[in-house]
Formats: sequence, C-alpha cells, structure tokens
Amino acid sequence: MAGALRRVDDMRFRLLHATEQGAANGELGQATANLASGFRTALADDLNVSAALAAVFDFVRQVNTAIDAGKVGSGDRERVKAALADADQVLGVLDPDAWATGDVAAEARNEEIDSLVQARDEARRKRDFAAADRLRQELVDRGVVLEDTPQGTRWKYR
Repeated sequence: MAGALRRVDDMRFRLLHATEQGAANGELGQATANLASGFRTALADDLNVSAALAAVFDFVRQVNTAIDAGKVGSGDRERVKAALADADQVLGVLDPDAWATGDVAAEARNEEIDSLVQARDEARRKRDFAAADRLRQELVDRGVVLEDTPQGTRWKYR
C-alpha cells in the first residue's frame, strides 16, 4: 500500500509544480467527475474497495497525463485536491491537506532548496558541471531528490 500511496503523493507533487496554462482543462474536469461516480459506484457494489481504488489510480493516471501534456489550467489544482479529499473521506489515507501546511520554517527551507536547484540549473546552462555536481550533492545530502525533465528540474524530499 505504501507504493500505491507514493503514486498519489508523486502526482500531487507534480501537480503542485506544474505551470497553469489558460482556462480549466475540460479533460481534468471529466476525470474528477469520473472519479466521483466510479468511486461511489464501486463502494455501492458491496463495498468493492478494489474497484474504488482502481478509480483513484485511473484518476491519478489521467492527472499525470495532463501534467505531462502541459494541460493544467486555472483552478485544476483545487479541483484535483477536492476530488481526492472526497475520496479520502472514505479512505482516510490520502491526506489532501498535507499540500499546504502553513509551516513557515518548512516554506523557508523549500525556498532555500529552490535557490540551490536554480543555481544548479544555471551552472548546467553554463556547462560548469563541477559546480552543478557539487550543488546536486549538497541537495542529496539534505535529503532532496532531483528529477530533470523537459519542463525543468523538479525536486522532492526523499
């Protein structure tokens, strides 16, 4: 189950770092509606938890597809968060409120990590690979995992 929850957390992390582009994505709107109906239908079918979880992971896949395609629009983050919160009323394991903790110290640490990631990206652009490697190691020592993507570098704590 830990691996399954990690998939949801990874999707939420990616969504938080995705750039919103334009109006809300109709496909994500449909995905949230499908999650709600599929989840409810599965539970009404003799508490078919396996089918309910399948609806959640189909939703995760659809959100990841939208992120990969750069199709996260205005309001989509909140719509996805609300859909997960609704499912979590039954499951009680997704912790949708963990997205925004309001922890000032954590936010300061995250800003520091962002600065180090940007410095590493700049070193890579300048082809100063020794500096980029040193910065990457500093991030690893702080428990940060980097993921270089065509959209830029993403990071998360191990």
